Amino acid sequence: MEDGLGLVRDFAIIMAVVGGALLPFGIGLEFGWQRIRRVGLQVLLIGIAEVAFMMAVGYQVGKSLGWSEREAVFLGAAPSPSAARPC
Repeated sequence: MEDGLGLVRDFAIIMAVVGGALLPFGIGLEFGWQRIRRVGLQVLLIGIAEVAFMMAVGYQVGKSLGWSEREAVFLGAAPSPSAARPC
């Protein structure tokens, strides 16, 4: 049987996941198509730069820890798509 704090923790995790899923939907409702088109290229370039930066930093950290190239690449790739994920 789980204690009360475990239920609160589970509820908080569920709410974080639901919030993370609804956030892009809410943003889409807030912005019109014209505004999305206007800033789209800039956002795309920033996203690509962020993923490249995270990959490079993770790779360098992995190599400094003495990991193989494959392990270092996976370390760099792990945080890249999860920047907005709460858990």
